[in-house]
Amino acid sequence: EPDENLTPTVRSFADGKISRLTLMLMAKDESDTIAWKRFDDDAVLSVDYVGKPAKPSNIGPMVGASHDCNTVESAPAIVTDATPDLTATPQTA
Repeated sequence: EPDENLTPTVRSFADGKISRLTLMLMAKDESDTIAWKRFDDDAVLSVDYVGKPAKPSNIGPMVGASHDCNTVESAPAIVTDATPDLTATPQTA
């Protein structure tokens, strides 16, 4: 990619849209035979990312100091606050 912006390519690799990622280091202008083209042989591409999250757990409105998440249809949670705070616990895939 031009201008050293690898973000979209690495993101596609992380998302599984491409199965293999190979990178090549080259000078901006390879046709200039007298231009300085020296690269260290120990170059590293470091990518820090967080995978896509899984479905959160403990989803529901806050009631007092705890969340009230009742998924049983016969015993629904009753919330009397007109503007309840909602909570969820994030999960990683």
